[in-house]
Amino acid sequence: MDITFEKFSKFQRGTMLELLKDSYSFEKRYEEDWINNWKEAVRRITGKKPK
Repeated sequence: MDITFEKFSKFQRGTMLELLKDSYSFEKRYEEDWINNWKEAVRRITGKKPK
């Protein structure tokens, strides 16, 4: 089995979020913390509040 690495931009928007949400869903706090961190990163990069 070969492992390949791709840029995030090659994935459909929301794919990585869904994968990470699934991986952290065993503990609600991790999911909430990751989503908050993601929103903060988007806000810092774009200067806009994410939806």
